[in-house]
Amino acid sequence: MLCAEDHGGVIEIRLVRTALARGPFWVRCFLVEGILVDSGYPATAGELAAYLRGRPPRLVVNTHGHEDHSGGNAALAEAFGAPVLAPEAALDFLRAPPRFPWARRMIAGALRPIDARPLGARVENGKLALEAIPTPGHADDHTAFFEPERRWLFSGDLFLGERVRTVHWKEDVYRGLESLRLAAALDPAKVFCAHVGAVEDGAGALRRKIAFWEETGGKIRDLAAKGCSEREIRDRLLGREHWLSIVTRGRFSKLSLVRAFLRGPGSAPSA
Repeated sequence: MLCAEDHGGVIEIRLVRTALARGPFWVRCFLVEGILVDSGYPATAGELAAYLRGRPPRLVVNTHGHEDHSGGNAALAEAFGAPVLAPEAALDFLRAPPRFPWARRMIAGALRPIDARPLGARVENGKLALEAIPTPGHADDHTAFFEPERRWLFSGDLFLGERVRTVHWKEDVYRGLESLRLAAALDPAKVFCAHVGAVEDGAGALRRKIAFWEETGGKIRDLAAKGCSEREIRDRLLGREHWLSIVTRGRFSKLSLVRAFLRGPGSAPSA
C-alpha cells in the first residue's frame, strides 16, 4: 500500500505491506528535487516504482542499510537507471544481504542485492545539495541528510519520536544521543522522519527526545545501583513490553533500552 503527501517541495511517500496496513509498520521515503531519500521495503518496491514513473528519481540515497530503507534500491535502479548511494559501512550488506529472521521477512520481504556507490560528504544533482551527516547509534552506518538553506533534516531512524522506549538490542544509545545532539545543533526547521513523517519544530523535537533519554538513562542507572534487576527497572520505568517484542523474540524491546543504558558508552552488546 502506498500513500503520498506533498510538504511544500518534499513528497512524503508512505509504504506498508498490504496485509500489515493496520499495524505500526508504515515506513516513509522522501522525494525532493529528483533525489529519493530511502526506498522502503523490498515488498513494496514494485508499487513504489510504479508511483515514481511520473516523477522518476535521478538519484537514490539510503540513510542506512536496513531493509525498510533500502528495499526498493534494485527495482528503482532497474526501472530508472538511478544511481544508488549508501553509507560506506552499508555497502557489503547491500551487495550480499543475509537471510533475515522470519519476522523481518514477514514485515519487509527479501532484500535484493545491489552494488551501491559510497556516499560522499554531499549529495548534489544540480538542483539540490544535501549534506551527509554521520549519525550512528541506531546503526553504525546511519547517516542523516541536511538541506541547510531550508533547514530540512532527513533523519532516517535517528528521531522516531520524542519518547522512544523500544530499541533494537544492538542499538548504542550513547552514540545515538551524541548524534541527536549533533542534529539538534544544526537547528533544523523540519525533520522528515522515516517512521513518524514530517515533524515541525524539528530542533525542539530532537531536544525533547534528548531530554527524555537523558532523564530515562539516569533513572535506569540509579535503580541499577540500588540493586534492581533489568526487568524490574523496565517494569517500573517503561511498563509492559509492546507486542512487537514478542514477534521479534526480544530483538526490539523496552528491555533492550534498559540494557543499552546499563552497558555504558562504547560497550557492544553480547550475542
